[in-house]
Amino acid sequence: MAEEIEKMASVHTVLQRGLCLPCHDAHASENQSLLKKTGNDQCFACHDKAPFERSKKHKPLDDGCLTCHSPHGSGHEYNLIKEETELCASCHNYENPSFKDAHMNYPVEQAKCSGCHSSHSSSNNKLLRESVHKPIEEMQCNLCHNPNTDANPLAVIAEGSLLCYSCHEKAEKDFQATYKHPVTDEGKCLSCHSPHASDNPKITLKSNLALCMDCHKDRLNLDVTNLHKPVKDNGCTVCHNPHASENQFQLKESNKKLCFTCHQQVEESLRNEAHVHEPVANIECSKCHDSHGSNNPAMVKVPMTDLCFTCHTKEAEKFFKTYIHKPVLDKQCGSCHLSHASSFDNLLTEKPSELCIKCHDSMYLEVEDVGTHPLFKNKECGTCQKGIRYKTLTSTHCVRNASRFPSIWSTASSCRARSNPSTSSSFF
Repeated sequence: MAEEIEKMASVHTVLQRGLCLPCHDAHASENQSLLKKTGNDQCFACHDKAPFERSKKHKPLDDGCLTCHSPHGSGHEYNLIKEETELCASCHNYENPSFKDAHMNYPVEQAKCSGCHSSHSSSNNKLLRESVHKPIEEMQCNLCHNPNTDANPLAVIAEGSLLCYSCHEKAEKDFQATYKHPVTDEGKCLSCHSPHASDNPKITLKSNLALCMDCHKDRLNLDVTNLHKPVKDNGCTVCHNPHASENQFQLKESNKKLCFTCHQQVEESLRNEAHVHEPVANIECSKCHDSHGSNNPAMVKVPMTDLCFTCHTKEAEKFFKTYIHKPVLDKQCGSCHLSHASSFDNLLTEKPSELCIKCHDSMYLEVEDVGTHPLFKNKECGTCQKGIRYKTLTSTHCVRNASRFPSIWSTASSCRARSNPSTSSSFF
């Protein structure tokens, strides 16, 4: 069997991967050929059932998938047991007058039936695919093709976009924008669209994302842990016009507006907060975020621990001294700062008097008012410690409460840093 499979032009996907056990039981089965299931149930163990369950069903479905397909592979596309038009002729008589009349007397048997019809099921009569070109729907083949009496009836009356624009005049005008998709500019409509019918919206050859990736796979990496939700759910055309636009990259809106069509809460913070991060104020979202997706949280371009220092290079050098505040040492800027906007200076997450106690709240437990350093009592930590870097990490409340905070007392070797409180009895 292995030698036979190697000679086949079309091989079942699981066999291409060298897998037999998705279909066969390795030890024993109640079914012939050690199959795990019988009939169509075996196929639906892997294949999505929905495209086979639309209201109008092709009769061979009731007879089983193997009526048309070979289970391992064949010399024909889609593992068909015969070439497509020959296979369809097994049931459909191309010479029957009713068949010819249904196809406007065009010799459609010279083309592929699946260009217009679904092979399995459809929501439309005659098993026409889900999205149908209007001339097909209205049986006006001659709008695009030579008359059926012509020596070459299936030939088209014009080439490329000239044929399409003979009906789609408005589209031709709309596509004369500053930034054009190359296939639009070159008039290659059929690179993306079927001329007859498709199971995808807008008669596209593939689903939105799959279609774009046929050409753009080398430019975009969508195999990431955090894929942008619009890309994941609805594909590229949520943000991009597939034909032409007045915006770079064929964006539907300018860079200044596009992100805010979904991220309205960020736009509100831009208007309402007192302090706004400069890239946000300039609406330069792509300075920090990858618009398609990344392997980092929030789709940021680089790991969070490195992101801020891609711009704040001076701070990166200034902050890293002998003794470093732990959030800074861990490069967790978000512990104290908001990334977009804040009500507080320096984009702090809290007002300064409350910020430090988010982590250092235990220092305030059971501290007596009498003898407590006023700055500590008033939560004015930044007066002595600058919040980010410091060489001694000391303040006089450490001395007064050394028995309560031995870990802090171990660093309090030079309380003389400010006002020399050791000479004042008011602090002890």
